[in-house]
Amino acid sequence: MEHNDTGSRVQRHVNVVLAGGRAPDADEIQGQLGMITERSYHVWYCPDTEDAVDFILLKNVDIDIMLLDLTSLNTHYPKRKFLQTKRNVRDIPIIVFTDREDHNLARFVMAEGAAENISQWQIRSDPDRLESVIESCLARDNIFKKEQQKNIADLKAMETKAGPDLENAPYENVNIIKSGFQRNFDETGSTTRWESEGGTF
Repeated sequence: MEHNDTGSRVQRHVNVVLAGGRAPDADEIQGQLGMITERSYHVWYCPDTEDAVDFILLKNVDIDIMLLDLTSLNTHYPKRKFLQTKRNVRDIPIIVFTDREDHNLARFVMAEGAAENISQWQIRSDPDRLESVIESCLARDNIFKKEQQKNIADLKAMETKAGPDLENAPYENVNIIKSGFQRNFDETGSTTRWESEGGTF
């Protein structure tokens, strides 16, 4: 980590997983990222969402952003596919690729918790757009996690103060989600393909 002019910590390396699409798409995305910021990116490619979820859960890599390409997945139920994926990777922001004219699906994924929605046409017409979107998602996710940490600290202080009477404390209905924040990033710049069957990456 380094610090910017305001003293905030700046994450230097970002791990991205592309679920769906083709390996050349991942290579193209890899080449686009890191052009407008000083971060380094590593794009991991998984052919479908099941492989991506297995990769995230089983491999020792902390993924910061998932790119979910619903335009390429062989499914008649893209909404269900998104909900299943979202449920399995709750702590990772998901940027969803949809067709340019599929406004219904775009509205659905945003309403159900996607970090952002973008079309392949937008990415190809403006190569810097995807990185800008990722930067915005990372910033929002960082704010959210800071709020989580603050809530956890407040809860611990409340526990100390309330003691055995914690059940009657005013925050008894607050749902606190605890997350790990240690990051171990791969600094290489090439796209990595991973599939659950065969275990290669």
